[in-house]
Amino acid sequence: MEKIDLHIHTSCSDGTINLINEGNSCFAGYDLIAITDHENLFNPREFDFTNCKAKFIPGVEICCNYWGAYIEILGYDFEPENENLSDIISYVRNQRILAMDTILKNNNVTDYHIAGNPFRINVQLPYHIDKRKFWKQNEVEYKKIYHSVGAEEVIDAILSAGGIPVLAHPMESLRGYDEESVKKLIGSLGIRHIEFLTPKHTAEEVEMLERIIIYYDLSASIGSDTHKSVLSSIPFEYDLKKRYFMWIQRFL
Repeated sequence: MEKIDLHIHTSCSDGTINLINEGNSCFAGYDLIAITDHENLFNPREFDFTNCKAKFIPGVEICCNYWGAYIEILGYDFEPENENLSDIISYVRNQRILAMDTILKNNNVTDYHIAGNPFRINVQLPYHIDKRKFWKQNEVEYKKIYHSVGAEEVIDAILSAGGIPVLAHPMESLRGYDEESVKKLIGSLGIRHIEFLTPKHTAEEVEMLERIIIYYDLSASIGSDTHKSVLSSIPFEYDLKKRYFMWIQRFL
């Protein structure tokens, strides 16, 4: 069975893998990889993966909203230099920074610094503030600003770059929605690919998504959403000969 992971974060966003120093070793044993950092267009041509047998495709993850739901769209196999996509990336990146700045200012937090890329995980708060609790309490405001761009704009930008837009871990983003609501949202969104097999989904959610995939005749993706140096395993078996995985075959 081919080993696939099309959802990986690195130190280029809020993950820990250093592509320059660890790229070949981290992906040993894999056949197909997509690096999907937040608001960072991964271009495989910029890295040396000659000691790794895996094939790499361009990837990105972009936060947005649809029908009042805060969702994320993955993009694969796009042209990295596309102007429309780059503009969307810049806008969403700036919204993320604005969200952090706004929340810190509204909570009168001035004694902080950002160690690395501008993500919540890298904001070093004063010792008396519980970091996890602080961002949890401000989650709604953070997403309201960060996810302010519409999903349709993101999808159109990825398509304009010749890429494949994919709804990321739908059941994490839409947890609490019943099957009919998830089905209606995906159908209305008009997206043709959704992330199907991921550690973010339970076995019951995978069964539900498969019914939706078959109903709309969608294509399905596979990804761990790894943020650490060791890639998370996909806790579900898969057969790439299934119709909804056939699109992956062209990259292998």
